[in-house]
Amino acid sequence: MRFYDRQNELRTLERMYRLSKNAKHMLVVLGRRRIGKTRLIKEFIRGKKSFYFFVERSSSAMLLQRISNELARMMPKKVVGTLDWELAFKILLEDFDVVVLDEFQNILSVDESALSTLQHVWDEFNGSTLLILVGSYQTMMKKIFEDYRTPLYGRSSGRLRVEPLSYRYVRRILLDMKFRGEENMMNIYSILGGVPLYYEFIERFGISGTWKDIVKAMFIEEPRPLIDEPHVLLVGEFGRQQSTYMSILEAIARGKSTMTEIANATGIPEKSLGKYLKELSQDYEIIERKVPMFSPPNSKRGRYFLRDPFLTFWFRFIYPNMSMIELGQGDELIRSIENNVNAHMGRIFEKIVAEIIAEQFKPLKMGSWWNRRGDEIDIVAELENEVLFVECKWRNRKITWREVEDLIRKSELVKIEASKKRRYMIVSKSGFTENCRNRIDEKGIIYWDLSDLERAMKVPNE
Repeated sequence: MRFYDRQNELRTLERMYRLSKNAKHMLVVLGRRRIGKTRLIKEFIRGKKSFYFFVERSSSAMLLQRISNELARMMPKKVVGTLDWELAFKILLEDFDVVVLDEFQNILSVDESALSTLQHVWDEFNGSTLLILVGSYQTMMKKIFEDYRTPLYGRSSGRLRVEPLSYRYVRRILLDMKFRGEENMMNIYSILGGVPLYYEFIERFGISGTWKDIVKAMFIEEPRPLIDEPHVLLVGEFGRQQSTYMSILEAIARGKSTMTEIANATGIPEKSLGKYLKELSQDYEIIERKVPMFSPPNSKRGRYFLRDPFLTFWFRFIYPNMSMIELGQGDELIRSIENNVNAHMGRIFEKIVAEIIAEQFKPLKMGSWWNRRGDEIDIVAELENEVLFVECKWRNRKITWREVEDLIRKSELVKIEASKKRRYMIVSKSGFTENCRNRIDEKGIIYWDLSDLERAMKVPNE
């Protein structure tokens, strides 16, 4: 599969590369496993005088032997025999413009003293190079670079976080794979999210058709390439307490968003739950806490959501139904998912619409809004001279004028600056009734259906 997007990340890497021509720079690159960090780095170092090394969980002696062998191959006159960490780091920094150590957090389990050696060599090095340290596990990488007691604390020039691809580029991938239909492609995105490797699996296994075919191939029919993916992603982060974290994530994926709801669903007392929610949001960055738009960050009306569509889908539909899959009841599971897929897709649809609004309207601030009485507005975007209130409907019937009136009613409950106007927007998967469309035109309300989103989502040169 060809390389998609990552233009912002490549620009950051190239900028750091230019800066490293005059001084040494250490850049930390973070992102979960399989997100495409290695592919990004290899695209960047192409044509540059570089050294790339994958840090395996092996013995210190084995790693040093591999580094020594690779350096001896590249510079046979300079490297003979096996190096120690100090000499290896010195040669790397002195002889290459870019040095990449991938899965760098594994150093902690291989030889923690290598961190002190690297700190010493780095502090003594007066040349110019770009050292890129790539890592997958949040907690380990944060321990290495954020704990003031660790050797590399304060040494990095900055961080680059590699995020999942947005729907815009996932859509481009799916179109290149001959998938069609905006609704179908959005549903596939709601299942696989923005991890490029998962779409490579589509190519490898020759999958085509609808989102149901994706679910069958990835989770139900052997070899089920993604059935255990979240375990692989998260077990290294969670360790012994993985069952507690997994139960919390399942509860959130199933729509339990307040602390009380999550506590009731998991049986974890609220006093204990706060610690886990804080770690999942701040340390692991798997969930996010949102508060109503225009509310203070410490609002008691905060709600929790999974950040990632793939994890949301897996924890909602696959994890609780492993026994159905093992018993060969895949068709029943597909029917169950089909009955609930619109509810799952609702928040993903809001996310896609929010991306377009951010791009086209350039809001000062954007979020959702809700109150204690159950009134909710999907997206509220504060602009320079107005506030845009947006309702997103992913369902199989058309929007009526009564629902537009309800959005206007709810917007009046939101306190905004007196100088700003209220503006309205409705986005519907299934379109609008004729009466609704006529009245929307009269009121000057923005309305989009899937064809409008399709036009807005086209990437350059499409």
